[in-house]
Amino acid sequence: MRIDSSGNLLVGKTGTSFGTDGVEIKNDQIWSTNTSSDCISLNRKTDDGAIATFYKDGTTVGSIFVSGDDMGLGTGNVGIRFLDSGQDRIIPRTTSNGAANGTIDLGDSGSRFKDLYLSGGAYLGGTGAANKLDDYEEGSWTPTSTATAFQQAYGTYTKVGNIVNAWFAVQVASSINANFFQLNGLPFSYSNTTGGMSGGSMGLTDMNTNEFTFYVTGSTILLLNLTNNGYLRYNTYADKFLRGHVVYRTS
Repeated sequence: MRIDSSGNLLVGKTGTSFGTDGVEIKNDQIWSTNTSSDCISLNRKTDDGAIATFYKDGTTVGSIFVSGDDMGLGTGNVGIRFLDSGQDRIIPRTTSNGAANGTIDLGDSGSRFKDLYLSGGAYLGGTGAANKLDDYEEGSWTPTSTATAFQQAYGTYTKVGNIVNAWFAVQVASSINANFFQLNGLPFSYSNTTGGMSGGSMGLTDMNTNEFTFYVTGSTILLLNLTNNGYLRYNTYADKFLRGHVVYRTS
C-alpha cells in the first residue's frame, strides 16, 4: 500500500483511477474496484442483526440485516426479508426482524406503482380461498339470435372472479312474434349448479310492451313476456334497439 501526495491511501494499486483494481481511501470516500469478484464482503458472526448500518447526520436511517440464512433491508418499522427456503417469497418485517403483519402499505395515494403482473392471484381482505381474486377480464362479444337477424349487434363484458357483467345492444331487423326471445353468444356460460343467480335490466324502444322477465341459461339470455298473451312483439320499425345488462355467475 502507499499514500500519494494528496493523502489518498492506495491498497493494491499505484494510481487513483477508479477503474483500476484495488482500494482507495480518500479523505471523505472509499473506492473499491474488482474486475470479477465482490467489491465488498461483510461477515457478521454468531447472531442475527445489522450487517451494514446507514446514517444521515449521525442518525440511523436504515440497515441491511441478516436473519438466519436470509437477508433483509429497511428502515425502522418498515423492512422486507428475502426468504429462499421452502416457498420463495419476500415478506414484510421490521429492520430488527420483528413481525410486520398487516402494518406496511405498498405505495400510497400520491405515490403509486404502475402495473402489477401476477401469475397467480391476489388475496383481498383475508387469507382464505374465498378471498383470492385470480381472474379479471374485459372484452367484447357479439349477440346473435335464431328468431331474427340483427342490423347491428354489440356486446361488452367485465368478469371479476366468477361474476360476469354483460352489456348488449341489438338492432332488430324484422318483426318478432314469439313467446320467448333468445340472445345467444354470452362470453361465459352461467352455472346452474352453484346456486348463482342471474339478473340485470333491459331497455326497449318501440316494443308493444316492456313488461317481461328474463334469465340466463348456459350462454343464452332468455326473455319471457308477461303481458300481451305471453308474446314479445316488435313492430315494423327496424331502426330501434333492445339494450340490456345482465349479471350472472360462472361457477
